[in-house]
Amino acid sequence: MKNCNIITFSNLRGGPGKTTSAILSAHILSENKTVLCIDCDPQASLSRYYNIADKKNITLINFLLEGNKKAIRKINDNLHYIASNIELVDMAENEEFIKVRGKEILLLNALNKIKTSYDYILIDCPPALSIITVNALIASDMVICPVDLDIDSFTGAEKLIKNIESIRKEPIGFMMQLKSFYILPTKYKSLKKFDRKFLSRIKNNFTGDVHVLPEIRYCDKIRTEKETNKIVSLNIIRDYKTSLKILSGE
Repeated sequence: MKNCNIITFSNLRGGPGKTTSAILSAHILSENKTVLCIDCDPQASLSRYYNIADKKNITLINFLLEGNKKAIRKINDNLHYIASNIELVDMAENEEFIKVRGKEILLLNALNKIKTSYDYILIDCPPALSIITVNALIASDMVICPVDLDIDSFTGAEKLIKNIESIRKEPIGFMMQLKSFYILPTKYKSLKKFDRKFLSRIKNNFTGDVHVLPEIRYCDKIRTEKETNKIVSLNIIRDYKTSLKILSGE
């Protein structure tokens, strides 16, 4: 039986690199591990990357509400995805859904039925504490919070930490699987004095149970590579490999 690691990528601000981090981490891990990547963002950026955001397809909604395993799409033998689409917003805001008992642990319950098939499950979250984000946080063993050396991203990380603490205090908090929280500095430009100072601020501010991973260097080519569905051997890949080795204890 596999020991599955469930990792959520989240920040309550947009743009720090959540989806990029999920995509590249999945690419690296799937070289020798089995990986399921879940798109929990109604914007469906992760889904569009692999062209699996077709509105007619069975998506995360079906997986959450019905436990429908047909939502799991195969990219290759080691990499599977569950797609999202804009309808996820309607579900989360539906009055009947809001009244559903145990709605915060739908993802946890669904993943418990399949997680032994995977070494890693990676979850990409929207930049908000929606009910879907709460589901991801409760189901995860680990949270990686990308911070792109920007004050909004920084405060988004702080707010996320406070919200996790609040969830732990609620009745549903005893179901939370979360064991560790990591800050991942992204888009770092070592030649910029501002970036060096901001990185130092991050390392000084987030301490204790919050761990700061090595910074991910800025890469202007990654956008082009993502648009053409190609991932090449860039410095950014090496940076992510370094962080993933730390997370795996290597």
